[in-house]
Amino acid sequence: MPKKLSHHCAVRVENYIYVHGGFEYPKTANLDTYVLNIQTRKWTVVPSKPDCGTPPDGHKTACAIWNNENLVVPTFDVNTTKTCTAILNIKTQIWSKLKEDKRHLIVGGTMGT
Repeated sequence: MPKKLSHHCAVRVENYIYVHGGFEYPKTANLDTYVLNIQTRKWTVVPSKPDCGTPPDGHKTACAIWNNENLVVPTFDVNTTKTCTAILNIKTQIWSKLKEDKRHLIVGGTMGT
């Protein structure tokens, strides 16, 4: 791993492992996403995700793969108490935000995000 992290999430899609979020010691929030190519054992960094605010101290990151092409990362902003869900298209490596509507319900993590 490029950084020593805790409280991050990781998912595997084909020959890649995506690692997002968490904290560097002691409690510096990590907002980066790292991708490990399992075959070459090389790490790359995905450009920053959309601004979803500041996660609370001790925030444990949750993430999932959707349709085998999107990394979904729900976030809670400690300053505004609003939730935001960032989505990374793993083929284009472009981030977007999930539009808020009543058709989506995402539950996970330990902070209720």
